[in-house]
Amino acid sequence: DRSAWLDARKQDVTASVAGALLGVHPYQTPYGLWAEKSGRVASDDADNPVLRRGRLLEPVVIEMLREDRPDWTVEYRRDNAYYRHVEDRIGATPDAFATRPDIYGRGIVQVKTVADEKFRREWIDADTGEVVLPLWIAVQAIVEATLTESTWACVAVMVIGRGIDLQIVDVPLNTRVMARLRREVCEFWRMVEAGEEPPIDWNRDGASVAEVYRDSMPDRKDLTAADGL
Repeated sequence: DRSAWLDARKQDVTASVAGALLGVHPYQTPYGLWAEKSGRVASDDADNPVLRRGRLLEPVVIEMLREDRPDWTVEYRRDNAYYRHVEDRIGATPDAFATRPDIYGRGIVQVKTVADEKFRREWIDADTGEVVLPLWIAVQAIVEATLTESTWACVAVMVIGRGIDLQIVDVPLNTRVMARLRREVCEFWRMVEAGEEPPIDWNRDGASVAEVYRDSMPDRKDLTAADGL
């Protein structure tokens, strides 16, 4: 159930935030992730409008994928299956699996929903007009494919505007990305266990820093008897 799924995720760096340790995540930073995983701040597991949209529209995206790719076999269970590499402490929950006639083996399907304006701003190359996957989503798909021993990965993104459109983007399984991520995750957990803080991005981490030190007391000294005062 959802409670067990959330508990399982606490012990790992999950695919959805792994890009933070590579410096490519727009919504999470190494310090913010450290503050959460070290227990300095509570995990934010509450629903929000964007998460709710994705959760409710996920089955619709799967049905669109089946209609647009009738030669694919899509396996969609919604069972909160959680995959993890025990030693690396990396985890993932793929949205769906699929097989297709043009690529050998089973692959993972990562489902996304995005507003049309944001899609044009963040997913479309201004020079070529081609769809370019945001790096943090590519990292997420690579992690999910690696942990499930899948041979390929794709992202099925529903673009929501006046209507709905489905874009299917294949993700190259770059082994160098996963190798670097493993090194970064290893160092991340070493810092968590040693109580060391990662560098702070003061443009993005202000709220996390304030929460970490919310209950701290400043060091006060009585200088009334000091010479010259």
